[in-house]
Amino acid sequence: MKLLVPTDFSENAYHAATYATTLVAHKPGSSMHLIHVVTPVVSDSTIIYDIREQATKALATVSEELQPTCSNCKISYSVSMGDTIEEINKTAKDKNVGMIVMGVQGLSKSERVIFGSNTVSVVSEGICPVIAVPETADAGVPKKIVFATDYYDSDLHTLQHILPIATAFNSEIIMVHIFDEKDDEQSESEMIKFISNKIFKT
Repeated sequence: MKLLVPTDFSENAYHAATYATTLVAHKPGSSMHLIHVVTPVVSDSTIIYDIREQATKALATVSEELQPTCSNCKISYSVSMGDTIEEINKTAKDKNVGMIVMGVQGLSKSERVIFGSNTVSVVSEGICPVIAVPETADAGVPKKIVFATDYYDSDLHTLQHILPIATAFNSEIIMVHIFDEKDDEQSESEMIKFISNKIFKT
């Protein structure tokens, strides 16, 4: 298992990294890669160099703090320069990761919109499955995965991406669809059975 963990060095991003560590620690031989993306707002090469050096040192510290909780896995890190979403996707492809794990909120109230929108963008534009970790989420292997569906064709595709995650952690997938009084309960059952048969080839 290979995970990519973007970080902005906030407490929430650190929590997401801790969550990711829990996942890779469950699978011996797994690895996770921490990435911090710097989008330069100045052109001064000296300032950019200093920012990159500070980020690299911060990543090294985070890696050292996380490593003891994951003795049987490898933790690496890098700093990228450019557009946040593009760099995350580029690194995910270069590292051939299976999942991206990132926090939902950022450094401060004013910055939460920025990092929050990045998370949403990665979820919608990411090249692999994304786990968005809320700051209140407990770190641990997912025993149950709730999959909300409206029976769109794309939902079947999404479910196929969830299966490897569920298989890796022996998780139960619970499919949920909310229907109103106009819907036929029998039709609902048949649709869920149809999806299950498609996914599990039964």
